[in-house]
Amino acid sequence: MSTIPVSRKYGLNPSIPVCFWCGKEKNEIALLGPNKATRLVKDKHGNLIRRAYGEDREAPRHCVIDYEPCDECRQAMEQGITLLATSTLPSLDGAAPVMKDECGHDVYPYPWYVVLTEDAVGRLFTKSIAEEILAKRKAFVPVEIIQALTDASKKAPEDKS
Repeated sequence: MSTIPVSRKYGLNPSIPVCFWCGKEKNEIALLGPNKATRLVKDKHGNLIRRAYGEDREAPRHCVIDYEPCDECRQAMEQGITLLATSTLPSLDGAAPVMKDECGHDVYPYPWYVVLTEDAVGRLFTKSIAEEILAKRKAFVPVEIIQALTDASKKAPEDKS
């Protein structure tokens, strides 16, 4: 049987999670329990690890706890092929990277996404990249690509049909 960690000062220490992608409340409650500040330190092998220190803190009323989309964002993402924006800098303090780039730098999600049709993916990317994106239905791309797509969609003439 597992136990729920409880803060001596704040009990279950609840917080309402918000969606990383849109900032809206999720229909959930997170029980954070003990909530100490953390900092990055090097372990004996030279790897960076996160270590807790200091006094127990009260959980914020709202917080981002993961990169899972809320129900509304998930529904939007299921309407087509989702391109998720990324950056080499975290958009939130303490954010976890989702991958490494070709130079070995950490890559973090950026709270912005677009949903494209399969046809649009085929027109925008080379055949091999488009096939990979279509197979997975999602792809992480630099935020600059999302910005360019958004700017281009604003300049596109309206379809009068």
